[in-house]
Amino acid sequence: MTVLIETTQGLGRRITVTVTADHIEKAVKKELVKAAKKVHVDGFRKGKAPIDIIAQRCGTVVHQNTLNDLMERIFTDTIIKEKINLAGPPNYIPSKYQKGTDFTYTVEFEVYPEITLKCLDSIELEKPVVEITDMDIDIVLNILQKQKAIWSETNNVASIRDRVTIDFNGLAEGSKFEGSQANNFVLVIEQGCMIPGLAENIINHKPGEKFTIDVKFPFNYHVKNLQNKNATFNIFLKKVETYTLPKLNEEFVKHIGIKNGSIIELRAEIRKNMERELKRAIYARLKSQVMKALIDNHSIDVPTALVKKEINIIYNQQSTEYSDNKKNNYLIHHPMN
Repeated sequence: MTVLIETTQGLGRRITVTVTADHIEKAVKKELVKAAKKVHVDGFRKGKAPIDIIAQRCGTVVHQNTLNDLMERIFTDTIIKEKINLAGPPNYIPSKYQKGTDFTYTVEFEVYPEITLKCLDSIELEKPVVEITDMDIDIVLNILQKQKAIWSETNNVASIRDRVTIDFNGLAEGSKFEGSQANNFVLVIEQGCMIPGLAENIINHKPGEKFTIDVKFPFNYHVKNLQNKNATFNIFLKKVETYTLPKLNEEFVKHIGIKNGSIIELRAEIRKNMERELKRAIYARLKSQVMKALIDNHSIDVPTALVKKEINIIYNQQSTEYSDNKKNNYLIHHPMN
C-alpha cells in the first residue's frame, strides 16, 4: 500500500492511496467469514455454508463495503499519523475497480492554516471600568415590577405607557400586503414597533375611536418590497389599559424567588447577577479587541469549507427568523428595545 500526500492550492490537500490486490483480498475474505455467520443458505446450518457459496451470493456487496471501509480507515489513519488538522469534510474520489487488481483512490480536503503569531507585545487593550451602583439595582427592580404589572382597562385617552388592543388594516401605496390586517392586536405603546410613527400616533385617542395613521416603511424594513413605501393604516382602538406596579414588599420578593422575602437579599442577588454579567461583557469586549488586533496584524487564508459552513448557518438562521416572522404576523410584531 502506498500513500502520497500533496498540496493542491492554498489550504487544499490531496491524498492518493493505492491498495494492493492482496490487501483487498485478505480484507474481503475476513468480511465474508463474518457474513457467513449471519447469512442463511438452504441446505446448510446457519454459519456453516462454504465461503465460496457466500461469495457467490453476496460477494459484490461485500467487495464494495470493504473498499468503502478501507478508504475511510486508511484516510483516518493517515491524517492521525501525519497530524493533519482537517478543516472540513473530505471528498473521496475512487478509481474504477476490477476484482483481483490494485485499487487507487484520492481524497481531497482542506486543512486549517498554520498561524505564527506576531506583534503581540504591541497590542493595546482598553478595559472598561464599570461600577454597579444602587441606582442600577433600582432600575432592575423597576423592570421586575413592570414584568409583574397589573393591567386595568380605562376610558382615558391612550398615553405612552399604556397597552392598547386594536384592529387594523393597511394599504402600502394603495395595495394590500401580507400582514396588513389583524384583529385584537395587543401593543404596548412605549415599546414601539418596526414601523416608525405607528405606535406613537395611537396616543391621545380614546377607546372606541376609529382613525387613520399615515406612515412610511423604513429603508431597511425586513420585507424588501415594502422598503421606503408609504402606507395608510385604518385603526379601531378597542381597548386602552394602564398598569399599576406591584408594591416592593415581602410578598413580591417571595414571588420573584427569594423564599424569605428579604428585599436586602433580593438586591444582593441582583448585584451578584449583574456583576457576573458585567464580567462576561468585559471579557467579550477584551476578546473582541484581541481578535481585531490579530486579524489586523495577520494575513490568514480561510478554508472554503468553513466559509460554506458559516454561510449555511446564517442562511438557516435567516430562514428560521423569516418563517417565525410570517407566523407572528411580522408587520409590526417586533418591538424595539
